[in-house]
Amino acid sequence: MILEETRYLPFSPEAIDEIENLSASGYTIEEVAIYFRLDVSFLFNQYNNPDSEFRIAYDSGMLKHKAKRDIELNRSASNGSITAIQILEKMLEKRRIEEYKYKLLNGLA
Repeated sequence: MILEETRYLPFSPEAIDEIENLSASGYTIEEVAIYFRLDVSFLFNQYNNPDSEFRIAYDSGMLKHKAKRDIELNRSASNGSITAIQILEKMLEKRRIEEYKYKLLNGLA
């Protein structure tokens, strides 16, 4: 098993890499728990702690995957792909709206 024998943190470096890869591939927290043969509620508790190694690895994997996709989309748009340009414009507009909503809700606007 990739995880350390203990039911608590820390996760091994190999497990951290595997968690990042699984989350980047769209696996849910429940599926990751099953993959590692861990109690689902244990992993959800880990995810609910913003400072836990699991939370950081899981979110990092998703973000890295999204960044790779967005960078490739940006390259395609820069190379003149009309479809990529349209997708990128919609994506950027959505991000601007989400950021503005966040600022409004948190008194930052």
